[in-house]
Amino acid sequence: WLDQHFGKSGGYFYHASRGIDHRPVNPSQERKSIGSETTFGNDLISRETCLAELLPLIERVAKYCTKKELAGRTVTLKLRYSDFKTVTRSRTLQSPVSTAAKIGEEVGRLLDGLMPLPKGVRLLGVTLSTLVNAQDQAVLDQHLLI
Repeated sequence: WLDQHFGKSGGYFYHASRGIDHRPVNPSQERKSIGSETTFGNDLISRETCLAELLPLIERVAKYCTKKELAGRTVTLKLRYSDFKTVTRSRTLQSPVSTAAKIGEEVGRLLDGLMPLPKGVRLLGVTLSTLVNAQDQAVLDQHLLI
């Protein structure tokens, strides 16, 4: 049935649905993004409540950036409403950011663009992408200032 409906991909879908995948695992693959999200048992209904719940997510992303010496240029806010409709809003910055304060500024702006909330919020997420090595970026920034 899968082959009839999906052609060559049918066999892949059959095996993947059973957890069978013989492709090699590459644990040293370069990370493309850093994110954190959480789902809530009760709907969030205000900007203030959303921001309060976003703060630990932002902190988690910033902490990982510090640990791995990374920064990112694209900040993304993910929001899932109580009807399970999911929206994302992103902004790509001129300079990479890695601190909770800078990430939080952008997340706040992205959240403001979704106000007023049309319905309760069930999930929030924050992702930082377009990653660069923070040390390399600091050297580049110094050269640009000279």
